[in-house]
Amino acid sequence: MAKQSKIRDKKRWKQVLRDWKRSGLSGSAFCRKNHLGIQSFYAWKNRLVGKSAKTFLPVQVIASPGENQVVLELTLKNGRVLRLYREMPSQVLAELVRGLEAEAC
Repeated sequence: MAKQSKIRDKKRWKQVLRDWKRSGLSGSAFCRKNHLGIQSFYAWKNRLVGKSAKTFLPVQVIASPGENQVVLELTLKNGRVLRLYREMPSQVLAELVRGLEAEAC
């Protein structure tokens, strides 16, 4: 009986994580909205998705002349390059982080 319960829990949390990914919300906002325990959410996320999403990748800081200077350049595992500029609005950076977090799931 306990094994069946674990299987149901796993299926339920897989669906919760899919719903979260589609929501575009942060993990904590999604949990508040759906009355979920934040610790359980992240425990299941780590269990089902794995911790590979938290792997650090090489970072290269590039100095370039001009007002819109590149402050940080990240090369992602898939070969895409993410460049953060000195004059980047905080809202753009927040949207970028949300998108990357959603992709990790």
